[in-house]
Amino acid sequence: MGTAQFYFLAAASVVIVLAAIGLFHLGSVAKQSAQNARGGAAANAAGSAQHGQQGAGNSSARPQKTDASISDATQGDQASRQNM
Repeated sequence: MGTAQFYFLAAASVVIVLAAIGLFHLGSVAKQSAQNARGGAAANAAGSAQHGQQGAGNSSARPQKTDASISDATQGDQASRQNM
């Protein structure tokens, strides 16, 4: 098998694999849109509510930015500019 034939076979294989992935993707998008049209949106809303409850438990783990902390940061920036 010559070099040109090898590269042609490799390129054709890549094109076929990418086409298969594209068809799979299009099929999954069509399936999702059909589920949403039949009422899957209600199921998604219930899932979002559960996700919100999980997120509420994690809110204490990370610091929350408040207006006071933002204004403190801007005041610090203004003070450093005045010192220049």
